[in-house]
Amino acid sequence: KSTLAGVVTTIAGFSASSGSTDGAMAVAKFNTPFAICTDVYGNIYIGDTNNNKVRKISGGSVTTFAGTGGWGDATGPGAFAVFKTLFSICSDPAGNLYVSDTYNSKIKKITPSGVVSVFAGPLIGSTDAFNLPRGICIDGAGNLYVADTDASVIRKITPTGVVSTFAGSGTYSSVDGTGTSASFNRPYGICLDPSGNLYVAERSGNKIRKITPTGVVTTLAGSGGAGPIDATAVSASSITPQDLCPDLAR
Repeated sequence: KSTLAGVVTTIAGFSASSGSTDGAMAVAKFNTPFAICTDVYGNIYIGDTNNNKVRKISGGSVTTFAGTGGWGDATGPGAFAVFKTLFSICSDPAGNLYVSDTYNSKIKKITPSGVVSVFAGPLIGSTDAFNLPRGICIDGAGNLYVADTDASVIRKITPTGVVSTFAGSGTYSSVDGTGTSASFNRPYGICLDPSGNLYVAERSGNKIRKITPTGVVTTLAGSGGAGPIDATAVSASSITPQDLCPDLAR
């Protein structure tokens, strides 16, 4: 945890070794946790990637919320669900979780009681399907946005599960434009600001892209060159950016 003043503390996973131990936060262990979010009740959920589990931090302890730890694909009650690399996780106002089950090319939904189902996907290679989806986020109307990495597009999923391509032509390039006339080079992370703008960490393009609610895509930061160079907007550069979040305090 980092305060607004920049003070960093460890809240869970004090051990230097990896594992999947549940229990008090001081003894709990994780294995390459990648994704994190909170729900409306203040619980913290972690996509414990190499354990293939969704872990929950609540009341001073860590529990396994969903996932057997196996590598595969199964839905149902959390104790029997199986994932294949959890990359991103987000929650809706009703307390449901959504996860990108990347190597199953599916988006899965987990109810507050821990029941896992397929919300969308896979149908790899088909129109408005998925190909290794990674970053996901949700807007106030319940629409999910997915950084569909190997399809190089941004997908939109309505609350009823209808999938469409929101932006991107599917070609591996970094071209600004509107909707499917724009292109991305392997988008990874994605987030929303309060105005409904999307921001995308474009891993292979070494850029941060912005998408307005009407689908207009521009380059917010990054020259496309690979390097840790601080500068203004497109004069800056980074190396394989993978995730991002907005500073809501500003």
